[in-house]
Amino acid sequence: MTLLRFHMWFDGYKRERLETPIYSDVAIQIQKWRCEQEIKLFVMSNGWVEATKRFLGRTNHGDLNLLIEDHFDTSMGSLTEPSTFKKVTDKLQLPPGQVLYLT
Repeated sequence: MTLLRFHMWFDGYKRERLETPIYSDVAIQIQKWRCEQEIKLFVMSNGWVEATKRFLGRTNHGDLNLLIEDHFDTSMGSLTEPSTFKKVTDKLQLPPGQVLYLT
């Protein structure tokens, strides 16, 4: 059932019938972090990377993927396991103290 749901969503985005709603203050802050403060932004999702890219590619504030360096998902591990976040920081080649996870 989940795969069918993704196909329906992807078709809706492709036909420009769907758009992901993003709160204006969130979109503004993401743009400030990336463009003004030069903070690299990454997405860690409990979904599938491809789906997250599509959701962020067509929002009411444009293509937010343009502000995102990379995407990660549960292929790295469970979001409840500290080892998952260690894998992500290792892949980013950053010490854990320089990575902030926001939900």
